[in-house]
Amino acid sequence: MKKTMHSIIFALTAVLLLLSAACTYEGDTIVSSQSTEESLDYISESLSVIMPEEKETSSMNVRFYQNDRYLPYVSLQYFLEEYMKFTIVSASYSSDEYRYTIKDTLNGNKRILIVVNKKTDSIRIPSYTDFKNIGMDESIRDKLCSFVTKYTGEKSRTFDLAKYGFKVYGAPDEVYIPLCILSNLFSSLKYERYFYNGKSVYCTKGKGTYYDKSKGYESFYKSDWYTDADGNFKARPQTLIDYSYKLLCFTHDTLYGHPGYYGIASLDDGSPDAEKTAVLDKLDFDQLLHQGEEAESIRKLLLSSSYKDYIYGLMKLFIKLYGDSHSSFSADQDIYTISQAVKEHGYDDLYSKKILARLNARQNIPNWRKNTRKGKASGAAYIPADSSGVPAFEVIDENKTAIIRFDSFYFDDDGWKGYYGTKPSTSPDPTSVSIPDDSIGTFYKSFYAIEHDPNYAGNVKNVVIDIANNGGGESDVLQFLLNYMIDSKDSSLLTLDVISGGKKILTASSDLNLDGKIDSNDKKKKYNFLIFTSLMSFSCGNAMPAICADNSIKIIGQKSGGGSCVVRHACTADGFPYQYSGLERIARKDWSNVEGGIPVSEGGEIPYDEDMFEDAVLAGVVNKLFP
Repeated sequence: MKKTMHSIIFALTAVLLLLSAACTYEGDTIVSSQSTEESLDYISESLSVIMPEEKETSSMNVRFYQNDRYLPYVSLQYFLEEYMKFTIVSASYSSDEYRYTIKDTLNGNKRILIVVNKKTDSIRIPSYTDFKNIGMDESIRDKLCSFVTKYTGEKSRTFDLAKYGFKVYGAPDEVYIPLCILSNLFSSLKYERYFYNGKSVYCTKGKGTYYDKSKGYESFYKSDWYTDADGNFKARPQTLIDYSYKLLCFTHDTLYGHPGYYGIASLDDGSPDAEKTAVLDKLDFDQLLHQGEEAESIRKLLLSSSYKDYIYGLMKLFIKLYGDSHSSFSADQDIYTISQAVKEHGYDDLYSKKILARLNARQNIPNWRKNTRKGKASGAAYIPADSSGVPAFEVIDENKTAIIRFDSFYFDDDGWKGYYGTKPSTSPDPTSVSIPDDSIGTFYKSFYAIEHDPNYAGNVKNVVIDIANNGGGESDVLQFLLNYMIDSKDSSLLTLDVISGGKKILTASSDLNLDGKIDSNDKKKKYNFLIFTSLMSFSCGNAMPAICADNSIKIIGQKSGGGSCVVRHACTADGFPYQYSGLERIARKDWSNVEGGIPVSEGGEIPYDEDMFEDAVLAGVVNKLFP
């Protein structure tokens, strides 16, 4: 095989590495080396990395093995240190195994072992529950909440890359793994994705679905992988077709959370068919795509040489076949848009029945509420209305019933950094102290008004938490708010790892009086609480009524909209980012699933129509449940 001078130089470098002693690292990192270079048939390159928050590009050192330009390999140790910012406290290498112990400094300095076997092309993580809960920098949130985590059923996980056609390559003191595997298995846990387009590596960060084109992404689809000089789609190379399909198989079989819903196994109203879903949950990805004409058509699209068909196949996979509303596909909107797909194929072909039902509710719920509540006086001048003019806090029914309203479980990091950066006082007055207007701030200020405004103090008996248009958000915010209503020990967030059977119980205690301390002075409120839900109450907006119902708090309105898993981010081998339901599925106290939504309490149903937000309708239901 003909070699370039470039490749000869790197091959000679690799040979010299075989003769050199292993590196010694400072600090508590101890390295012993008995491994060798597995293959000399590679080219090393430094690829530019387009980061979302930086104007200047950085670089990533990669290898291309066997003259394969479609699959960049990256050193695991390098990736963990440079891109995930972990400290590796020990690393050892034998003829077949590479063992790394990382220290999660943002999560109690936990030590997590990762074992890579180059002979079996596998990655083993003995404490996988700890691993998939690796810390993010949320130090300011620690001021507001203190968490205690209990695990049961903890199991080791081994990821068999060979089963999916992926190989790892050993070197004297490091092991190389495909970048797409590192992204889906490792960095996605911190809501970061790294994907390659044949020219550069692109990164997305954060929990949002869509990435910002203004920060470098306008160049992504200019790669000759996708389009020619005139912007026309090119044919997909067979190698990329194979890699992308195999990576989808790997991600589904090893990382998918099985939320309890498939669009190809749902009832006419969009709710899950539990019996059919249980059957599909036992299948691997390729088997799943052989279950009926709809699934077969998606498989055909995913294996198509046409990029347009392939992208539509990805849309249908996440929006129709998974169809749980947490799974979604977000290709750059310039290459082939969802609106284009709908125009060509129709809503029914692209969307699951569940998503169609929620799209219909999305047209009605916000408008009905806006038409009913816009312009109503806020219950407190220091609690602003939302962007549509609907008050976040109201008091109705002769000041007997308060309504606290918010449409996402949102946390204002900068606002709370500013608040806790000063010396907090106990139960601060919102008229003189700046308190963020996020969900936590809205709750605090609402209860401050209820307890200090002479019109409300002693009069308000009932508090309605209106999450009828709440699409979810951050679970730590959810747990803070639950502490206002439920004792800490009873408000735990329960999650189940369906693949391993592992269970997690996360219990929060919160600084409810905002004095900078979490102690016995942070007491729940004693009111008649009611949770107002609808089909639009999704994800955390579904978890709140689940936990509240388990604690005998009344649920009113309509059944909530489901959404049971944490969201994880991933990418295809040819660079298309997506999100899916990850390996933590929210459960009720009996560990049953919440994907089907939480029904309202007996006597708590409010008809689904334009009057559902009227004072008389709400007051009528509240007074019926609490006469």
